[in-house]
Amino acid sequence: MVRLKREDSNNYNFVQACMLFISQTLLLKAKRYISKPQKEAADLFTGMKLFESEKEEVVDVFISEWLFPKVGNSETKVANYFRQYELIDRCGLFFLVYIQELNFLGEKVFGKRRDDLIIREVDDLIEFLENYAKRVAGQEMELYFEKPHCKFAIMIVGKAFKVKVQRSIEPYVNYIKGKLIPAEIETLYIMGPAENESFIQKNMPRVRPRL
Repeated sequence: MVRLKREDSNNYNFVQACMLFISQTLLLKAKRYISKPQKEAADLFTGMKLFESEKEEVVDVFISEWLFPKVGNSETKVANYFRQYELIDRCGLFFLVYIQELNFLGEKVFGKRRDDLIIREVDDLIEFLENYAKRVAGQEMELYFEKPHCKFAIMIVGKAFKVKVQRSIEPYVNYIKGKLIPAEIETLYIMGPAENESFIQKNMPRVRPRL
């Protein structure tokens, strides 16, 4: 139950109710273990994305009453995390990878003692995804993240020679067998440009059961 004030505007009440819902449901288990700035920034960024896509008329209220008080000072930890989340989201990894990995983390640690090592692991996760978001096409970098609670890899299906000429999934299967399985990677995120979507949809389901 959410108690709202009649004298407040409908837009203000709508944002207040939504932000309360987000704060109580997003990363429900993981929030007990991550830092306050990490979770505050996640709530604010999720709210921003929600209002921008579903109810643009409340965005100004959200920015002035919720977002600006927290990130208006660009030197705060919340502001820094929010900027990192923006960058990560530009390549579509905020909800797809970051939020999902924190949900996995929450399931693993829920009920255990709070440990600052978890906060540092989340910082490392953010840095990893930020570096991925900053990479330029063709740049080589390690695309697997192996920590005590988060163990995943990103596999890019995108080199034209492999996709258009060879039309083979063997290089990807060999990478999974030789690199990811020995590293005990738990989740594989398959990425690629839009023009490779049909190749991924057709061939990658044959890869997933091998993990």
